[in-house]
Amino acid sequence: MRKIKEKISIDFEVEYDAVIWKGNLIPKTVYKYRNWDDINHRKILEEISIWVPDSNNFNDPFDCNIPIAYNLLSTDDAVAEKFIRNMVENNKSKFPDGIEKEISRRLAENKHKDPVFITGYTEDTLEANKKVNGVFSVTPVNNNILMWSHYANSHKGFCVGLDSVKLFECLMGGGAPVNYATEYPIISPIEIREEQYRQQILTKSKHWAYEFEYRLTTFRRNNMSIPIPPDAITEIIFGAKINNDFKTQIKRACNKLSHIKFFNSIPNENEFKLNIVPEKT
Repeated sequence: MRKIKEKISIDFEVEYDAVIWKGNLIPKTVYKYRNWDDINHRKILEEISIWVPDSNNFNDPFDCNIPIAYNLLSTDDAVAEKFIRNMVENNKSKFPDGIEKEISRRLAENKHKDPVFITGYTEDTLEANKKVNGVFSVTPVNNNILMWSHYANSHKGFCVGLDSVKLFECLMGGGAPVNYATEYPIISPIEIREEQYRQQILTKSKHWAYEFEYRLTTFRRNNMSIPIPPDAITEIIFGAKINNDFKTQIKRACNKLSHIKFFNSIPNENEFKLNIVPEKT
């Protein structure tokens, strides 16, 4: 039996309008692919709110599971001392005998070099992140065939266009593009927590690069609906295989949103491409 190695490369080109938000260029409009059969997906129109989950049930097992490199504590004494110092100084009120004495005690204890401790601490940190953080994913792409297939009920769903600035301001945590990579980033144990979290939450495998994902995060707000301004919703795109009943229900849900524009997603006659065209009134 011969082993054959092949390499496949898929290119995606994306073009979108951008605006400046907090000194950075962001897409003017971002899109959320939805399934009208899902009660949480319907809330974006029926309740003018978005469902913000934690990351426990994401379809990518690596997503939000990038570990901090706590193994460096056992190989780099300078990193270990800085890590322990940070921990003690952040809780100095608990050590009446003084922080330097506590730091010396912990260094001498060598617990930070125990593989069992490192493994447990890594797992506990990842689990704690999932409990307190919510993730809402969007993209500037509205005609991606794969995303319509994966997230909009195999083209039988719909896609919601959202004003990025209004949405980002509403969630307060803000948004940033995902970085796609072939390997885990090495996240130092002594990096500031915001930077650690940024790398953990905003790094995904390059296999997902076709999504051109923007991530919006919330702190202590997950697995819940969060209201958004009605004017944050700017357009609705119907899937290429959506049925007329769903179309009617979606339009009815938008009765109070007279500013919304409706579009249809139509397969191109000559290319593997979806055309987004205005809905005829």
